[in-house]
Amino acid sequence: IIENMNSNLSPAKGHHYPDNAYIELIENEPSNDNLSLALINEQVNTLVNQAPKSVQSINLDLAEVQSLRPLLSKFIPQSTQIRMIAIDGFTPVPCGGTHVACTSELNGLEVTKIKHKKDRIKVSYIINRG
Repeated sequence: IIENMNSNLSPAKGHHYPDNAYIELIENEPSNDNLSLALINEQVNTLVNQAPKSVQSINLDLAEVQSLRPLLSKFIPQSTQIRMIAIDGFTPVPCGGTHVACTSELNGLEVTKIKHKKDRIKVSYIINRG
């Protein structure tokens, strides 16, 4: 969602543990663009509750990953197949673990903080199950 909001950003890494969940993005070029927590959460809510999409695991070779994710591909170990997660309407991202089958499973997801440091943007989130 954030990448679609600002094409200057590319995913760098993610940490999805309950006590410290975040994604980190790299700025392709220096920018003063500010991301809005409210707008991000509004779009997350739409994707999760109003227009859920299926999530698929796909395997791509390194050349395909390099064409989709030029910045990210240099951080990926070179192997014959790279596991990616594809959500309809979004560019696939590498995945090294478990993932949901549908975005509706992320009910309660809330972006809580955006931290900008040098060329990186860290977006923290929680999932409220209350």
